[in-house]
Amino acid sequence: MALKINNHSTLFAFFFFVSSFGYAQINAIAIYTHQQVKIDYEKDYQLVISNQLSNFQFHQEYTEFTTPQGWEFTYIKNYYDWFYDAVQKKIIEQRVLKNGTKVIANWPADLTWKITEETKVIAGYKVQKAVTQSHDLTGRPSEWDYGDAIAWFTTEIPISSGPARYYGLSGLIVYLEFTGRPYTYILKDIKWDTNETITIPTEGIKVTKEQTLRYFELITNKWIKEQKNRLKKSSF
Repeated sequence: MALKINNHSTLFAFFFFVSSFGYAQINAIAIYTHQQVKIDYEKDYQLVISNQLSNFQFHQEYTEFTTPQGWEFTYIKNYYDWFYDAVQKKIIEQRVLKNGTKVIANWPADLTWKITEETKVIAGYKVQKAVTQSHDLTGRPSEWDYGDAIAWFTTEIPISSGPARYYGLSGLIVYLEFTGRPYTYILKDIKWDTNETITIPTEGIKVTKEQTLRYFELITNKWIKEQKNRLKKSSF
């Protein structure tokens, strides 16, 4: 899948010039295609970058579809905005549940990568391989375990972020894959000098990192009702 940026050397020179003489003002929108290889399903999501903040928007509505192989699939509503603050080294995530309830979590940006010497070219960029344990949604071991996350990042775009809650490398993640699941994210396009701004959300019932990553198990209707009742009582 071709990336719609051609003059990589000019882009790198621009970043080098700006970072040499002051704080790099970076405003961009990176579009990623999320692919589920075995069922020929793909959908685009966007990562908004505004200076040292980034916001990955995973907005999946309830969807029913039939694959070319004739398999029928249903995706429940999965709607979250993930924010990475590269200066304060923290993560904020606001999730909208299927009943419209908003929950919010924050945690330290402590993702640990093992950076390898392996390189290759993806979408016209020289990328380097880095590995970390994936965000575990189900507990290990499990048939749904994503295994390790493998990020291929490029220092030609010095943005320390990427799709699907992965961040912290010395360049933008161009391609993301998992050892345990046939899911990938590939950088499709990037638009520079956008007018997008990022506002960190504060609204929502406070939950833990574990709850928001495993919301379908730990954030039940009963739990939500209990939290809403608790908030009502505390407001009196």
